[in-house]
Amino acid sequence: SGLMLVVEKFPDADTIDVTHGVEKALAALAPGLTGITVDTHVFRPATFIEEAFGNVSMALLAALLLAALALFAFLRGWRPALIALVSVLLSLAAAIVVLYVAGATANAVALAGLMIAALVVIDDTIVGVEAVARRLRQPREADAGRSVRAILIESFTESRGPAFTTWFIVGLAVVPLFLLSGVAGSFLPPMLLTYLAASLIGMLVALTVTPALASLLLSETQRPQRVIAASRRLTGSYRSALTAVLGRSRTIFSAAAVVTVVVIGLAGLTIAAQADRAFMPQFKERDLLVAVNAAPGTSAGELQRVAARAATELRTVPGVKGVGGHVGRAVASDQVVGTDSGAIWISVDRSADYDATRAAIEGVIAGYPGLALRLGTYTNDRIERVLDAPQRDVVVRVYGQDQAVIRQKAAEVQTALGRVNGLSDIALSAQTEEATLQLEVDLAAAERLGLKPGDVRRATTTLLSGLEVGLIFEEQKVFQVIVWGDPSLRDSLETIRALPIQAANGTYVPLSQVASVTIAPAPSVIQREGVFRYVDVGASVGGRDLGGVLADVDAAVASIDFPFEYRAEVLGSALQRQDLLIRLAAVLVGVLIGVLLLFQAAFGSWRRAAALLVTLPAALLGVMAGAWLLGGALSIGVIAGLLVVLTFAVRHGILMVDHYQALEREPGAAFDPELIVDGAQSRLTSVLTAAAVIALTVLPLIVLGGVAGLEILRPMAVVVFGGIVTSTIFALFVVPVVIFGTGPSPEPEPESQPQVEQPSLSPA
Repeated sequence: SGLMLVVEKFPDADTIDVTHGVEKALAALAPGLTGITVDTHVFRPATFIEEAFGNVSMALLAALLLAALALFAFLRGWRPALIALVSVLLSLAAAIVVLYVAGATANAVALAGLMIAALVVIDDTIVGVEAVARRLRQPREADAGRSVRAILIESFTESRGPAFTTWFIVGLAVVPLFLLSGVAGSFLPPMLLTYLAASLIGMLVALTVTPALASLLLSETQRPQRVIAASRRLTGSYRSALTAVLGRSRTIFSAAAVVTVVVIGLAGLTIAAQADRAFMPQFKERDLLVAVNAAPGTSAGELQRVAARAATELRTVPGVKGVGGHVGRAVASDQVVGTDSGAIWISVDRSADYDATRAAIEGVIAGYPGLALRLGTYTNDRIERVLDAPQRDVVVRVYGQDQAVIRQKAAEVQTALGRVNGLSDIALSAQTEEATLQLEVDLAAAERLGLKPGDVRRATTTLLSGLEVGLIFEEQKVFQVIVWGDPSLRDSLETIRALPIQAANGTYVPLSQVASVTIAPAPSVIQREGVFRYVDVGASVGGRDLGGVLADVDAAVASIDFPFEYRAEVLGSALQRQDLLIRLAAVLVGVLIGVLLLFQAAFGSWRRAAALLVTLPAALLGVMAGAWLLGGALSIGVIAGLLVVLTFAVRHGILMVDHYQALEREPGAAFDPELIVDGAQSRLTSVLTAAAVIALTVLPLIVLGGVAGLEILRPMAVVVFGGIVTSTIFALFVVPVVIFGTGPSPEPEPESQPQVEQPSLSPA
């Protein structure tokens, strides 16, 4: 009643021209067909890129507008807001130019790195501009008689030291991420390098362009003198709260240390348990791909019939715009599949609910238990094909030559693993078998007729499977010449047994006289590594420490006796994770020592450096909460948000400590709770302004999050929104407690002065 023709056109061909050409070709080739219509539907991955580009542009434009409004509101003037906004945009533009010259490509991962850098540059710029504006509004005694330009240069120079120290600390902290393998090891380094390069360029812009803009737009006459009532009430409440917290400094410090242990433990367990799981998000492409795999040996006609039935049912799903597909592979295709594999392309309407439509499609394909149907997208399918899919937690691979012996030893391994505490779902790798024609030559009968076993097998192979006998060269093309028997000879087992085999005397005898022909099951695929066949025994790890389980697995495998040239090897993602954790632990120790040294160089105090390092993970508690709201997956978006929050916490922690040390050096200053409260109050506006602007900047990404193009940016925004809250509390309450608890700064060592020998005076 109807035919469906799937046509693939060249990328540069016009769709309308191809449609008319198909209509004319069908009319010419099949004149008996009536009512020929061509329903053209284009399945193209570029459609997702175009939709994602539009959504990202809208989200970033909304974020830019909110950031500009927030800067204007919190910096209390259009001049400081304009300086900050121009500095941020110029930093990003310079970073994009540098990355382009370096050969970096524009993709979702690079965009995430630029977004991290943008948020970090916003924070850095606000710190510098707000410090200058506050310095002009509330000049110090030492600023009397000094020019605005001198004050600007001094203010920006003071803020650059903590900025560069923060950059080195964060750069050192992300070193372990470069050691990851698999999907994480492929996608994280480009994002991290983009972030580090863009943030460094932003600091250079803040060191050069921002002071120049400030000297042009800011002056002593541009000082708002009126203090907003809400700001006055906020300052008073903060002073009262911080005074109460300082009274319980030991409790607060102990709680921060406990939170640090919890955060580090949860992060370690997450990395150890998840590895590459859910690291890359499911991109919301409107063109879905259903990979179809039937039992090996399934004919193209049978798979096409089943796939067509599934496609017909999928067209009835609400929200599905079009369905197409193919079975097997085309000649000279890059896909190495047989007639038992195919693909169904499904296009989801843009006006339909994406998640609901995808769930309905999954329900339909679940109704075909005889087929292995897997729903995905083009992008995720490409990632899985290029990168190795994660293995099971523990895999014991048994090597050998004889398939029966390998299966027997694998069964013994399975029994031994069943006695290991902490293993579950222990199973042999499935080995699909299919009906195969087996030929066994009767040597005595063949010898009586003057036939060799090879002659019988060669003649049978020629008639049943074909034999290449030569090549024909025509018009610079090569054609194979294959001799093959008539298809009727392969209709049944009886016709095969009756195949004529020529004897040595020239007469023909049926195949059944010189060989037994049977149909028996045989493995469709024999897995090999090198020259050895192998069978895998897989298991999952749970409820016990990874090292103990792997030690027991090694002992269980060692207790099994293997024949000569047969052996077993322990593999699996759990072993890879154990090796990774060992390497990460070694590198992490070095990173912590490096961060401690950088803190000590910045503060000149080992006590303050160690205390800030111990309590710093408490600022990341909001990151853990945001990741939990997203399902607990350690995705690339969560790591991107973690970098933003870590940079914010480190920068404002260093600035707070640096400010306290400057207050301690003032003449007549006493290290008491009043100094701690006054110092924190002077940093209150800068911290809250930066936190509010960053939170408002990522807000559009959260609101517009469930669309194509924001699969990485939305998790990052959620994590940043939660982490900014805890890192702000850390900067405003935990850091002052750390300063107060570690005591005053050590007295600087007196500079050595040259001793001048005084002449002795003796009475004349």
